[in-house]
Amino acid sequence: MKQKQTFDLDQQLASIPMRNARVTAKVRASDTTPILEVPLRRPAWMTPLRKLLGMPDCRRFQLDPAGQQVYDRIDGRKSFENLIDEFAAPYKLTFFESRGLLMVHIRNLMKNGLVVVGIRCPPESAPKH
Repeated sequence: MKQKQTFDLDQQLASIPMRNARVTAKVRASDTTPILEVPLRRPAWMTPLRKLLGMPDCRRFQLDPAGQQVYDRIDGRKSFENLIDEFAAPYKLTFFESRGLLMVHIRNLMKNGLVVVGIRCPPESAPKH
């Protein structure tokens, strides 16, 4: 069985959330919050079946305002710690409150395929190629 890797707090704070490059945003005229579309990956043999049954090519998500704010601030350069600080100041949150808020939203974004998180490895623990 595959063992789940754990990361210490410093590694978690240094991690960098990145948007899925394949996600597209579409804005409806009646709403300002975009619909985020994540293309589905299916094997090629399913194409005729997918077309016959009218299966969708993508999943669509509309985020709540807080989730949209988190998604909008993810740029692939800011670390999790930077994002925590960005959310703590304007809303007068403690570090821990801001971290909890972000963890919930980023976990949901990851679960839905909108965001991935990269972990920085110190040079001595980086995999050898």
